[in-house]
Amino acid sequence: MPRIFKFFLVVFTARILGADDYGKFSFALAFAIFFLMFTDLGLPSIVTREFSKDRAQERHFPAIFALKIALALLTLLVTIAGSFLITQDPSVRLAIWILSFYVLSQSIRAVIYSYFHARQRMEYETLTRLFENLVLFCVGFFILFVVPSIQGISLTYAIAGLVGFISALILMHWRIAPIAFSFAPKTWRYFISLSWPLGLAGLAGTVIAQIDSLALGFFGQITQNGWYNAAYAIFGMTFLPGVIVLAGLFPVMNKAFNMSLEKFQKIYNLQMELMIFFAFGFFAGGLALASQVIDFFYDPSYAPAILALQILILANVFVFLSEPLNQALIVVNMQKKVFVAVFAGAAVNVLLDIVLIPQWSLYGTAFATFAAYVTITAFLLRGAILHLPITILGTSLRFALLGGAVAAAATYVFLNYLGVKDLHVLFLVAAGGVVYLSTFLAFRFLASKVFPNAYRYATKDV
Repeated sequence: MPRIFKFFLVVFTARILGADDYGKFSFALAFAIFFLMFTDLGLPSIVTREFSKDRAQERHFPAIFALKIALALLTLLVTIAGSFLITQDPSVRLAIWILSFYVLSQSIRAVIYSYFHARQRMEYETLTRLFENLVLFCVGFFILFVVPSIQGISLTYAIAGLVGFISALILMHWRIAPIAFSFAPKTWRYFISLSWPLGLAGLAGTVIAQIDSLALGFFGQITQNGWYNAAYAIFGMTFLPGVIVLAGLFPVMNKAFNMSLEKFQKIYNLQMELMIFFAFGFFAGGLALASQVIDFFYDPSYAPAILALQILILANVFVFLSEPLNQALIVVNMQKKVFVAVFAGAAVNVLLDIVLIPQWSLYGTAFATFAAYVTITAFLLRGAILHLPITILGTSLRFALLGGAVAAAATYVFLNYLGVKDLHVLFLVAAGGVVYLSTFLAFRFLASKVFPNAYRYATKDV
């Protein structure tokens, strides 16, 4: 729900500002977020993992919190200084400065959320995000209709980020543990020694997420950047169910691993099967309805975003499939494998952006994103097969992949060839979802009856 408010604000920002100004705003936001990687260091995931395994580790949180604040303030100064090098446009530079405060609040708050996750109190994160995005939505709409500008919408983000940060602090102080700070270099070194591979992976992940907008801006393709980010906003929303599932199951997976490999296998299989279900469903719907979706959310001037959205939707299949592998490797303390995978993906993304953008513009960068996630998935799969003590792609998951493919094909045929394509897009989304869900569940039911042993989750030896 919180992301939905932000998504609709992004849609109306793109519609009201137009592709050119929206491209400038997207460039400024991408530049500000790019420096977020220097404040992360992989700490949030490690905090969740270590705190959920042993509550005694929570005594170190004041030191970790102080470290995050220091890193965020240092990064703020670097971002502001870097803005003088990246652009000569004063409006874009001012937007970067304002958005830097939004990014700072997001960075510090991430480690608070990791504490919430360790306690399995994800509802606190949901509440703060909901409040933040509600403020963002309301203030943003007011700004867009009264004084539409990239500086105005940037200020809206900064205000909402501050509201969300204060809300998280209040919930943390009153419901989890009192806010405290401590100067503890020994604790910093210990947690950084665990988190640095994830920190580098986060750095590479930030490159993948933001380099497209930065590269399009660097090559002077500002309007194309607006089109691309219009498609990317929809691409990002499709992963919302995955975010919910992954956030809920990560601490559960940690506990399961410490209890038994059989429980670990069961949680992994559940997570992967859900990701397969989402991946093929969004792929079928996105491929078939890209033009209607772009037209529904934006206007005819954003038609060039259609093909970019279709390429990104294909990339989303690999985003879904890679995340259970990613989380399982972190659980078993193989975060270095995650770093290698994401670094390889980032290298592919940057290289292809440089090669493809001059000739293929936003379609080239969309393909670069697709290639990056294919690379990440391949590396994570290899690392998981070699190092995880469970079956990575057992019979039940192979049936899930086959069922997802069959259901996706049925949905695509229904949406394209059975005379329904001219109906309203909301009806098509709902009807396509019913067809996909029915086909997927029917296939799974038949497979479980014919091959019942496939659905008895166990460890690698089975």
